[in-house]
Amino acid sequence: MTLIVTDESMSSDRTRERADRLTDQFAAAWRLSWLPERLLTEQQARAGLELAEIIHSTPNLDQDEVALARASRCAGQLHLVVEQARIALEYRRSL
Repeated sequence: MTLIVTDESMSSDRTRERADRLTDQFAAAWRLSWLPERLLTEQQARAGLELAEIIHSTPNLDQDEVALARASRCAGQLHLVVEQARIALEYRRSL
């Protein structure tokens, strides 16, 4: 799993999800493609992309303790549980 990170965007080699940096004169924030209603810190955007990679690339996530622990850590940084992220990503995939 590789994240491609620039000053303006983040993407993944495992999923179509991405994060884009938004700026105005006062602040910088990031927006995830699969969680567009929330403004995030750079660290949260990275966690969101890592979480998307884990969910997309681990078909039996509930049975993989290491991957599930990583997913839970990433989801926690977004103030979500893994199941919420799964639902949001599944919805995006259906569009």
